[in-house]
Amino acid sequence: MNNPTCEISFTKSGDRPTARYVSDTTVCEEALEHGRLIRLYWSASGQVERENATPKLPGIDSLTLPLQVFDLEIDGQALHNRWEWVTGTTRPGRRDTTEGVVELRHQLKPVTLKVVTRLDGSPILARYLEITNTGEQPLPLSNVTPCAGLLWNTGTTPGIHHANPAFAAGRPDKFTLGYFEAEKWGEEGDFRWLGLPRGSYSVDRNNKGCLFGWPYYVIKNNVTGEMFFLGIEWSAIIS
Repeated sequence: MNNPTCEISFTKSGDRPTARYVSDTTVCEEALEHGRLIRLYWSASGQVERENATPKLPGIDSLTLPLQVFDLEIDGQALHNRWEWVTGTTRPGRRDTTEGVVELRHQLKPVTLKVVTRLDGSPILARYLEITNTGEQPLPLSNVTPCAGLLWNTGTTPGIHHANPAFAAGRPDKFTLGYFEAEKWGEEGDFRWLGLPRGSYSVDRNNKGCLFGWPYYVIKNNVTGEMFFLGIEWSAIIS
């Protein structure tokens, strides 16, 4: 790789094939476990986990929790598992970027998948999927989530991971969501912080493809003080 602030490597974590992405101070490592490509950990400080530690990560059951780094539904079937590792390679990306490509083959459906992670030397990683139908019949594509999986694997019980001195032990919200609430012209700056309740919570957009109320989110871990920034893109529709 020409960019000294980027590094992509393919190794093994125990008996699991892994991919590690390092761009500036961001480190992300993923592994194929039980037929699922799962995330092992993130680091925003450039810290790479030692090889004798990664076989124990993420430390929670990937069979019962949605830890897979992507979601894909084809022909009415969720293809979040039953994948086998084909290869891990690097290739040049557009505009002087470098891409790490993990190629997977599904064991039931005639589908191969390339999970592509683009690095440009900044702390921001870009992710997209290349899906190939290797069969002879058309396969309808009904759902694609190119980036998912585990954000944090830190306990939120006071006394275990209590790195943020401003965190109050009795605070009900362990995580906070920041997002743009409005979808109309002139209200682009209507940014809202919301304490996330237990269970599921969703933010729906009615005007997909519009120029306002774009899907940009911030997730804050109130225990550690860490934040994730997420932006989703799609083509604008102007009428």
